[in-house]
Amino acid sequence: MKILLVDDTRAVRALLCAKLTQLGHELITAENGQIAVELFLKESPDLILMDLQMPVLDGVGATSQIRAFEGKNKWAWTPILFLTGSDSPDNFINAINAGADDFISKTVPDLVLHAKIKAMSRIADKNKDLQSSRSKFKNLFDHMSNGFALHEMIFDEQGVPVDYRFLDVNPAFEKMTGLIKKHLIGRTVLEIMPETESYWIKNYGEVVKTGEPRTFENYAKQIGRCYKVAAYRPEPGQFAVTIEDITALKIAQNELEHIAHHDVLTDLPNRALFSDRLQIGLAQAKRRSSLLAVGYMDLDKFKPVNDNYGHAVGDHLLKEVSQRLKGTLRTYDSISRFGGDEFALLLSDFKTQSELEKLLTRTLDIIASPYQINGHTIDISMSLGVTVYPTDNSEGETLLRHADEALYVAKNAGRNRYVMFGD
Repeated sequence: MKILLVDDTRAVRALLCAKLTQLGHELITAENGQIAVELFLKESPDLILMDLQMPVLDGVGATSQIRAFEGKNKWAWTPILFLTGSDSPDNFINAINAGADDFISKTVPDLVLHAKIKAMSRIADKNKDLQSSRSKFKNLFDHMSNGFALHEMIFDEQGVPVDYRFLDVNPAFEKMTGLIKKHLIGRTVLEIMPETESYWIKNYGEVVKTGEPRTFENYAKQIGRCYKVAAYRPEPGQFAVTIEDITALKIAQNELEHIAHHDVLTDLPNRALFSDRLQIGLAQAKRRSSLLAVGYMDLDKFKPVNDNYGHAVGDHLLKEVSQRLKGTLRTYDSISRFGGDEFALLLSDFKTQSELEKLLTRTLDIIASPYQINGHTIDISMSLGVTVYPTDNSEGETLLRHADEALYVAKNAGRNRYVMFGD
């Protein structure tokens, strides 16, 4: 063990050096507190034997400086054992208040001195282990990829969670949220972000109250990001969270889901999504005893457009038709592209068949207006087959098939018209 021996009496230093060297310790000596502080910083001893009364800087003053340096720089606590003669109790109290660990007489028997130093050695080892653990934890804390934050929960008089205070955050948390640590610590979330959604406070409050960990995903509106959160209670009244920014993942998932249910060219719902909406619409019509119209339609003489002007113009035309259909129909109606020039309609919330027929006529007229595409004027029309529930008391796919059959009749009847199934 490396020991820093501090005493202003040369004879005492010599005697103790001889004893401690025989016990296998490495000795560094200082004749006053000022030199002791300098040697402490330079040599990093495992133990300090400190005299109380010394010139220049006494033992209490030197101890205070050493403890202050340790605290500021997060050094491991170095045991300090004071050497006593006939000092007063007040000096002992001052030394303890300054950070001393224990006292021992300068004339103590060798066995007692050895036992005291062995005890201090254990303290030193434990402090080093603790410091090493803290250092490893801090390194993990500072460099972990997930954000981490520690909070204190705030409850009202009825025990309802109403806010929470930031106690600590790591650099990853700052990076993921854009919130700066020095502006967070000691402040509450509603002080920093007054529009924080209540579900954050509610979820964290349940963790603190029950002690049960909770994992969830939520969107933080004021930050504009989506997070996956794991929350737990490290001790009563507090909760800690690790967060993962999943905004990019959610965007990708939403895009994939959109692609899976929408036509790539027109961005209209595809057959799969239309089928889902048809089932929902039919269930609502049955529940409300209301009317529901299912339409199947395609463009008249669309193939010559592709043959005469090319597929790029044909694709442009399909987009224009889609936009006109979306602009004609009401917000609660649904239109879908099944592929090629085939479209499907789902119409609800009309009271009479006459009201439906006016909507269908207006749709055909708008589609039949000329199109200007890449310098070409294109005239095209649409044929439409329609069936109405509950007049046609069938299930979803059967309704769609009946509309397709009516479309075939409209085509054979001269195109640019609608035909009601069963007429």
